[in-house]
Amino acid sequence: MRKMKNIRKGYIDGIISVYKNKDENQSSFNAVKNALEESDLIRIEKLRYNVESKRDSDLSFAEAHDRSLSLKISTPLRKTVEADQYAITNGILYALYNVDYDDHEEKMFLYLEEVRKL
Repeated sequence: MRKMKNIRKGYIDGIISVYKNKDENQSSFNAVKNALEESDLIRIEKLRYNVESKRDSDLSFAEAHDRSLSLKISTPLRKTVEADQYAITNGILYALYNVDYDDHEEKMFLYLEEVRKL
């Protein structure tokens, strides 16, 4: 029989909320407007996390996609979290531009680029 893992164990660096854009955040020609504050977003998850080290390959990946890697974290696995969403922790809004799922370890890595302080 498989042992149940305690998903809270080990995620001690903080709590992050993950958001998606509200549907009304579109211009008259259907282009998505950038979120400027929490009220522009709908929260879909609230997760504990650990800060992870940024590898050279992570920085190269970000640079190749015209992004900067401000924060890399690991959290419990949630399939509702996807790239092109937003995250808020410690009063800072981040763009979530990449998610690496690790089904075996039941966790995921989030790659975040700072957008602005709230």
